[in-house]
Amino acid sequence: MAPPPDRTGLRNAAIFDLDRTITRRGTFTPFLLSVRAQGPARFALFARFLPHMALYKTGRLSRTTLKNRMLAMALGGFEREEIAAHADRFVAQIMTDGLHADALAAIARHRAAGDMLILATASVDFYARLFAERLGFDHCIASPTDFDAARDAPPQITGENCYGLAKRAMVDAQLEALCGADRAKLNIAFYTDHISDLPLLESADAPYVVNPKPALRAHAQKADWPICSWIAQGGKA
Repeated sequence: MAPPPDRTGLRNAAIFDLDRTITRRGTFTPFLLSVRAQGPARFALFARFLPHMALYKTGRLSRTTLKNRMLAMALGGFEREEIAAHADRFVAQIMTDGLHADALAAIARHRAAGDMLILATASVDFYARLFAERLGFDHCIASPTDFDAARDAPPQITGENCYGLAKRAMVDAQLEALCGADRAKLNIAFYTDHISDLPLLESADAPYVVNPKPALRAHAQKADWPICSWIAQGGKA
């Protein structure tokens, strides 16, 4: 689909979610598992995640707390440089065969139109930034992390997990910082697969729903939003 028309003379903005919008699969848990060798070590780590995931599913744990516990279990004992190297390898692998080809085409169209490209994701910042850089985005908005002064302390999310209403607020703050008084005139296209992004979809000039699950599909049909069926690199589902 073509980018929205430029009604203002300002640079338009195209905002993309990452997981299952640009990528074929989620990235957070696969990244954490990737730091362990194939086989028993990965199974053991995933088994440690499961009780905490169950607490989250039953509403007894926040998303931020869940992610921080998983970060601690997976990355505790690794130095910052080791984590950065793991992140680089993980992103390189996903870039090879883990993206939607149609997402790459949409990004290229917006880039060719001169639009400002923004990646907005609940993924943690230290690997989300690598995706943004390699995909040619101008800005990256992600869940912010910090490393403790101790070199082997795992990264933890500081502040808001970039999800739902918090994601909308973080995007709004970034656009306000970039555009100032011209923020209200900016034309914004937004692409996502997930119903948690309804706050951003509802605020966008051109909302695009990508490979939605039934709840988001029904909402998109009611709102008359375009629904995109994107395929992966090599035509994979």
